[in-house]
Amino acid sequence: MIAGFAVFYLLVLVRILAFFSMMPLFDQKRIPAMWKVAVGVLFTIIVIPMLTPIPFTVNVVWIAFAVLWEAVLGFCFGMVFTTAVGAVLSAGSLVDMQMGFANAGILNPGGEQPEPLIASFMKTLFMLSCLVGSAHLAMVRILLEGFHWFPVGAVLHRFQTVAQMGMALIGQFFTSILWLVLPICLALLASEICIAFLSRLIPQMNMLISAAPIRSLAGLMLVTFTLPFILESMSDVMTAHFQIGASLGV
Repeated sequence: MIAGFAVFYLLVLVRILAFFSMMPLFDQKRIPAMWKVAVGVLFTIIVIPMLTPIPFTVNVVWIAFAVLWEAVLGFCFGMVFTTAVGAVLSAGSLVDMQMGFANAGILNPGGEQPEPLIASFMKTLFMLSCLVGSAHLAMVRILLEGFHWFPVGAVLHRFQTVAQMGMALIGQFFTSILWLVLPICLALLASEICIAFLSRLIPQMNMLISAAPIRSLAGLMLVTFTLPFILESMSDVMTAHFQIGASLGV
């Protein structure tokens, strides 16, 4: 009986650890792994009184499949927020490429490679707006509700729903990129057309040298002037991804 309850607690811990491992706030390289595990164990201790423990039969094969399934569920819940952050980062990278800042990376202590300038700015802005908007609490709520949507130990329960959520997140990822950068990219394309006309009207100007500062200045001005709309689009991106996560309960 004790071993059966221990298996239940183990499965809860696996789901929570998988969830936290996907969260952008906890996937930083500079955070020690022991701290991440300690946070997961502490959160498990807090969550367990809210659940009804079920004694499981100790079967090595079943436990292996159950652990794998709980890890998949934890990854899926964490991907709701991770794909939103990835969409913002990818959108910023596209803007950097159009502005000529693609190679102007800044140091990212938490990652393995530098991040482009505008992409890092947009990611930081999105993370701050999510914290101000209590998005982290919404993610925790989705995780807690997930224990009712997908009972602990129910291997492959509603597998089709999880697969549909994964496909919806992939589609929303690319849609979010369009929401964020399409106006800026179109405006930068218009500036490129103006530079091309100038190169024909004033052949004496060396556009290979003059176009770079014009392109960068135009991009910075566009990002500055459209910042309120970018924040609104970020809010829409966050809401759309959380709605996909909440759709698991339907």
